[in-house]
Amino acid sequence: MADLYLVRHGQTEFNVQNILQGWHDSPLTARGREQALATRAAFDARGVAFDHVYSSPLGRARHTAELIVGEGRSIELFDDLREWHFGSLEGTSNREMPPQPWGDYPVAFGGESEVQLQSRMVAALSRIMARPQHDCVLAVSHGSACQEFLEYVTGEGGATRQRCRASFWLLRRGVFALGLVTNERTPMNKDLYLVRHGQTIFNLKRIIQGWSDSPLTQLGCDQAARAGMFLRARGIEPDHAYTSTLHRTEQTIANLWPGLAYERLDGLREWFFGDFEAERVMLMPERPWRDFYRQFGGEGQMQVRDRMVTTLTELMQRPDHECVLAVSHGSAIKEFLDHVRGAAADERERVPGNCSVLHFAFDDAADTFELVEVFTQEDYARELGLEPLVATAGPQRG
Repeated sequence: MADLYLVRHGQTEFNVQNILQGWHDSPLTARGREQALATRAAFDARGVAFDHVYSSPLGRARHTAELIVGEGRSIELFDDLREWHFGSLEGTSNREMPPQPWGDYPVAFGGESEVQLQSRMVAALSRIMARPQHDCVLAVSHGSACQEFLEYVTGEGGATRQRCRASFWLLRRGVFALGLVTNERTPMNKDLYLVRHGQTIFNLKRIIQGWSDSPLTQLGCDQAARAGMFLRARGIEPDHAYTSTLHRTEQTIANLWPGLAYERLDGLREWFFGDFEAERVMLMPERPWRDFYRQFGGEGQMQVRDRMVTTLTELMQRPDHECVLAVSHGSAIKEFLDHVRGAAADERERVPGNCSVLHFAFDDAADTFELVEVFTQEDYARELGLEPLVATAGPQRG
């Protein structure tokens, strides 16, 4: 009996930017390279020795294969291991795609259908495994392509989508049978889901909140509930949860994940605006604010940023904190995000929308964060197949 190890490529720049790749290409990020090396370490630990190695011809897959097997190893490029071809949709935002399953949707844009993709993946891997002296084979491909092959093997539909975030799958030759699904942890091995609270009465009336508080509107409760539905649909299960000590974040987590135990932390509070709190948003200057609010008894920019970075780093350093949910505030989250982005940060950029979810990876060896992806209410509606919620307030700062 022969073994096929099917691997999805590492994270790419387009993955981070939420851009549809298909037959377009994008280089691996530092995290993507770490993922490939971690997969290599997992194979080494299991004593897996490949007699043949195959890859899609796209650069991101080829680079992943090279990192897994090392320099000098022969890698055969196989066209039919390419990603789903999306035609003219490639290079556009994933947020513009309808909810899966996509079926024949890409065909109208010059791409291929789901049936065509699955057929070529099954045919390609069957041809490879039928070759003589192919007893332990590595094949590096792509997310949707792996998903379609996995659905063929298991006879399952959408249930395989979370598996296609895994590092590799072991499949036995003959009639393909799934032997192993694993998601080997990379050095950056913890996940933080940072959520802004739902819309409040002060947001609606365009009043500065800061450490002042106001309850969620019905829309804010609905925003939180939908964010929770989205996270659960993606198979995300937090092992620990936190909020700020302001009530609007507690209301948010109660609607987002009913019954989930959480801890309140002062370090997750909003920027303190001093005498400006409870005044009209129109009185606030344009960003960047820097130390503007200190003269009015409030906090300076670096005070907010430092406490957010310190608080979230200390949380992620705690034992058994592998997948953490934290609910905070717009300006506080923006300062943390700007810290993570470093030189690439735009201080004038608006704060994340109500109940946006920012996914960060935490490297517990280096104590550093990396932004993985950002999800908004538009993403939730599209992926869950629901009508968008109607916002009743303009840009907010608190």
